[in-house]
Amino acid sequence: VIENGLFYQNNATAFGSAIFGETKRLTIKNATFSNNIVSGSAAIYITTFVGNNSEIRNSIIYGNSSAVNQINSGNNVSYSIIEGGYSGIGNIASDPLFVNPVSNNYRLQSGSPAINAATITGATSTDIVQGIRACTPDMGAYEFQ
Repeated sequence: VIENGLFYQNNATAFGSAIFGETKRLTIKNATFSNNIVSGSAAIYITTFVGNNSEIRNSIIYGNSSAVNQINSGNNVSYSIIEGGYSGIGNIASDPLFVNPVSNNYRLQSGSPAINAATITGATSTDIVQGIRACTPDMGAYEFQ
């Protein structure tokens, strides 16, 4: 389980610049992935065993360099911002409006579509800096304060 993770400025030449691996099940919630560079396939590349799916919820995967996509197929993704889109409940493809990604500030600006857009079900109670999450939490590692 990865909660409130912030993955940025990772590099790979083939697969998974931020995460690459094979697992029975991986759960990622309230995480932010941005500015990860991969020349092959997907910033997040997770292979799961037959009959198992990894889950990504309440997360932001945006601003990564990928020749193919942001996430490889076969994962259950919900209530997340995925650049380029990804099918699933509550997913959107809009710019999350980070404060200043060039300076590695991945907090949310006022007006971000990630604010109050996540689900409370399974959400973390605090964010990456121990800020209390709202009743309707935000997507990503940081709760807008």
